[in-house]
Amino acid sequence: MSTQIDLVIFGARGDLANRKLFPALFWLDQAGLLADGVQIAAVARDDLDTSGFIEQTRQPLKPILERASSSEVTWHRFSQRLDYINVDFSEQSQFSRLANWINPDRTIIYYLATRNLSSSISQNLDQAGCLDEHARIVLEKPACAAFRQSHD
Repeated sequence: MSTQIDLVIFGARGDLANRKLFPALFWLDQAGLLADGVQIAAVARDDLDTSGFIEQTRQPLKPILERASSSEVTWHRFSQRLDYINVDFSEQSQFSRLANWINPDRTIIYYLATRNLSSSISQNLDQAGCLDEHARIVLEKPACAAFRQSHD
């Protein structure tokens, strides 16, 4: 598959990302359902680099890696997709780090796995020039309710 997609996960160090999102993405890769061109930017506030993030992401996946056939090959391929970007979600100036990562020739999906920050993240993405007609934003359900309340 040659789909050129970037997936940006806000809240990448949180419980939802560790228990659900990264294991699901790993399984998609294991099953050959994650297109070769997919790149993943993990965005969180923690002061980490990409290699530290990758090592910490591997820990919750250990039970899956022990069960899955050819899991080390998949893990290597999957970990090559990952980049970590440290951003304080409430600081618009820090979104330039993300803007520098984005390739405007690719489709981008922003997944907001955060609580009560959807509105400020969306505004900061827009102000940093990270949104265009090809960008999509996915709001996690609890965040979606907070987003609606802030815009009623």
